[in-house]
Amino acid sequence: MDTLRESLSALLETASHPLPERDLPKIVIYGAGNCGRKLAKTAIAEGMRVLAFLDAKASSLGTVDGIPCHLPRSEEARTLAARGIPAVLGVFNYAADPTPIISLLKEIGFASIISYFEIHERLRMPPEFWLASRAGLHERREEILAGLDLFDDPVSRQVYHDHLALRFTFDQAFLSTPAIETQYAPSDLPPPRQPMRFVDGGAFIGDTIDFFLGQGVRIEAVAAFEPDMINFRKLVDASTRYIAEGIETLLYPCAIGGETGMLRFQSGQGAGSQLTESGDLHVQVLALDDVLPNFNPTLIKLDIEGAETDALHGARRTIMQSMPDLAVCVYHTPAHLWKIPQLIREIFPSYRLSLRAHRFNGFDTVLYATKA
Repeated sequence: MDTLRESLSALLETASHPLPERDLPKIVIYGAGNCGRKLAKTAIAEGMRVLAFLDAKASSLGTVDGIPCHLPRSEEARTLAARGIPAVLGVFNYAADPTPIISLLKEIGFASIISYFEIHERLRMPPEFWLASRAGLHERREEILAGLDLFDDPVSRQVYHDHLALRFTFDQAFLSTPAIETQYAPSDLPPPRQPMRFVDGGAFIGDTIDFFLGQGVRIEAVAAFEPDMINFRKLVDASTRYIAEGIETLLYPCAIGGETGMLRFQSGQGAGSQLTESGDLHVQVLALDDVLPNFNPTLIKLDIEGAETDALHGARRTIMQSMPDLAVCVYHTPAHLWKIPQLIREIFPSYRLSLRAHRFNGFDTVLYATKA
């Protein structure tokens, strides 16, 4: 613990200093998807020239927003590398492991490779999931250091340290291989209580319910919340299987929040649809305490795109009465990594708190709260 605290304290100190200068008049961006295109627009607005995108789908893309797109192993890409043009990763999602991408760029000949984490900082881009300015993290030094004390096992404290180390150094090597196959049921934590009475916040298309059924978990009842109607229709289709298996199934085309009401929601973003003031429609938001007074859950999962703290407040009575296990995502905003554990510790002090990482780039980092 002392070693991790000393390391984190030193990293926080480096965050108070500006990054070393880099001369980036021209760049190449790896990845021509939404992330890469957004990065290109920001870079151009800051006076950089984006000479090309590199993308495995370049043959079908041709040019992207007026910028040439080449295959990574093409002669054009090798020529750009030979000219000493820096390659910037324009990929930031749960499925893309940056390590093989970096290896590929090195193989092609790029001597200067800049991570998305670093360019995000250099271009002063707005917060994006857990990404935020290093200076902003330094301002929260004391609460970040106090976060180490919230976890009950050394694995969790190491995950906490390493995710913050990535934010300070941009070094992907800090993150160990994610436990993709065990999200919401890590093999080294207590197994789900059975028969399970499951509140699925951010149910998407029923993938978490299907995961538990595939693990042989005996599910007695499910209350699933999914406000995106495209996702919800698929969830309804999936629910016929749950009902056929005798599972009491309650489906809500609603979001979860701190209180019941109507809020704006951005739909059509797949798993990333979320409550936001700039949303394209209004949706019903429900406090769990208002709609599930007698459900008595054994597990509450919250993967609701940044609304997790509100949802916990709105489920306070339910949690106090039933003491379910909690699985809460903590990667949607920069401070959730320490704020959500702190909130649960303050409101429900008897829980044991653990942290596990389940996807690449810091995505799907989940706080598990289990009965001590």
